[in-house]
Amino acid sequence: MQKKARRASLIALFSCSFISTVSILPAVSADRIAFSYGALGEFYISIADLEIFATEGKVTRSFAYYADRLSKQDLAKLRDLLNQSFDINQITVSTFLNLPIGKQLIKEIGLIIDSPSRISQPALRGSLILAASEPEGLTILNVLRLYSTKTLKLNTKRIMEAVDEGTKLLADTERVFQALEREAAIGAKIDDTIDVNTLANLKKSGSKKWHRETLVIKAGDRQTEGVVYLPKATKQPVPLVVIAPGLNNNWQNFAYLAEHLASYGFGVAAVNFPGTNAHRINAISQGLDTPPPDNQWVEQPKVITQLLDEIERKSQSDRSWQGKLDLQRVGVIGQSLGGYTAIASAGAKVDWQHLQQECRQFENSDRLNLNPALYWQCQGAKDTPPDTDLQDQRIVAAIAVNPVTNPIFSQQGMNKLKSPLMIVTGDADLVAPALDEQLEPFTWLPNTNKYLVMVKNSTHFSFIGEETEEIELSSETVDSNLVLARSYLKVLSVAFFKTYLVELGLNKVSIKQLKLCLCKSI
Repeated sequence: MQKKARRASLIALFSCSFISTVSILPAVSADRIAFSYGALGEFYISIADLEIFATEGKVTRSFAYYADRLSKQDLAKLRDLLNQSFDINQITVSTFLNLPIGKQLIKEIGLIIDSPSRISQPALRGSLILAASEPEGLTILNVLRLYSTKTLKLNTKRIMEAVDEGTKLLADTERVFQALEREAAIGAKIDDTIDVNTLANLKKSGSKKWHRETLVIKAGDRQTEGVVYLPKATKQPVPLVVIAPGLNNNWQNFAYLAEHLASYGFGVAAVNFPGTNAHRINAISQGLDTPPPDNQWVEQPKVITQLLDEIERKSQSDRSWQGKLDLQRVGVIGQSLGGYTAIASAGAKVDWQHLQQECRQFENSDRLNLNPALYWQCQGAKDTPPDTDLQDQRIVAAIAVNPVTNPIFSQQGMNKLKSPLMIVTGDADLVAPALDEQLEPFTWLPNTNKYLVMVKNSTHFSFIGEETEEIELSSETVDSNLVLARSYLKVLSVAFFKTYLVELGLNKVSIKQLKLCLCKSI
């Protein structure tokens, strides 16, 4: 009973911290949070006590009952969370919450509030918008304080289900990572036929020279910007690698990777997707543009095809482009939603029926969803099915970083992919969780030429560079974890595409270098 009481006393604290990791913050009472636990009765946490703890680090007498049940580390994390300010304005919050994905998020968070949805959801939406207009910005405490009732009673049962599910998800992810880490270590000891000291240091830039050209690509009813890194001097056409950025990102976020690949003699192309690029999302949030159709993102691989078609035309009509690029040896590397795009372009088949089936279960469930990527995939699932014939035969190898894959692809759909594929995943990815979006779909792939790269402590954003980044990643002004993550991606992409675009998968030494390159280079 004492153990259960201790767990019950932590429920309200957890409800503040857990939901914030989903994307937007929960709102609770202006004066106090209330929750009950069976025969133990009701418990209360004062918002004023939380504010004192957050601003001064002091634990009041009434808050001490709960604080004594947390470790020093957990208390420190709670205080950091309560003091965190999200740089997002009132208009942006209001616009986002009017989008289907925002409405679904409010519905999900509202499940932890023990009041009718017709009351809780408008109140939650209002407190989020009001909190964003506060001088200190949108913080958990502002959302708590601005909720429109004096006492907010939380649904203890649903919160405990979320705690159990979240704990299980984290434990399962860690267990899988540890098991695969042990297997990789055993494999590395067995495969010792190559002296890693003789391998090239792929972390360093190559010696090839390049110049950058811009393109304008027609994509639907819009024109979008593309870019191509062309080799300056080449005796024969070189393979091309296409970079597909994710939601709310531009190709400039991966300029560091494009330049690295170009320095090793690859042609590199990239495009800003018309419906999901950062400039479009920013304009939508400010009310300066209209949102694209909910499922337009499914057809993003068509933009890759349009980009390749434009490069082909340019290579035929412009003498400065002629003989530069081999468009029968094309690789693609994408991150997040761009990771989905890379996988579909390389041959995986979108399964719209499977998506609709899974989304119906999601919508009919009264449990909190811990996979934000599912929100995005399900937002247009009831609409007219998009075109699912998305493969481009020119693409012969792909890398997907933190990809969104499940349930947009089923096991049968992933099994259609025959090209070599590398999936890069991180155990700290809360946007597209590794277990659902990368690890399980990886097991659906055919057994040959597939690679799983697991990067410990990396998040959904670890591989994304700054648009204006002009400095070397070794600079002390850049977080060391980001330096390491981007170094991994540079090394892996060169080794992978050297194997499957230059050597066409036939050189066993290249394949072993792909497996071992991190030993020396990182």
